[in-house]
Amino acid sequence: MNTKKNDAAEFRVYFADLAEFNAGRHVGGWLTPSDYADASELQAAITALMLSPEHEHAAHDSEGIKIREHEALDAIIAIARACEEWGCEKVQAAIDHGIASDLESIGEAIAEHDGGEWQSATHWAEEYISGCYDLDKMLGTLAAYFDYESFARDAELSGDLSFVQLLNGNVWVLNHH
Repeated sequence: MNTKKNDAAEFRVYFADLAEFNAGRHVGGWLTPSDYADASELQAAITALMLSPEHEHAAHDSEGIKIREHEALDAIIAIARACEEWGCEKVQAAIDHGIASDLESIGEAIAEHDGGEWQSATHWAEEYISGCYDLDKMLGTLAAYFDYESFARDAELSGDLSFVQLLNGNVWVLNHH
């Protein structure tokens, strides 16, 4: 079972100068939030991209993670840190599944809800059941008829967890309690 980063995607954001954009000119640039220690350093880098320090900015594009146009810089830094630890694919899945009440705590939320990475949902069910029960002792030869695939499906349908299909072919388990 692997729980940590497994993708090569990098989280980058294109910050645009809104005053220039509204005037029909594209002024801005791509920044990698993980290059900055905190939101104030990121803000300084964004300000350096603007034609005037008084101009507002907006995130007009992003790679690795989908963010809102006016996402808080603290949230962007937290997302970057979570991508470094967990990988952008898992961070995006966690955001999509709503496991964090706010994006500033996305890394902690992932750690709390991480159920590991498995070859398949069925493989997760086999390991989960064998860790909780001795089916051979309980059911004898009938244990061979236990339907792990159905158990995994029912666990997901109950809302207790989600199986997220990863690009590497594995599934990542997100516990919802």
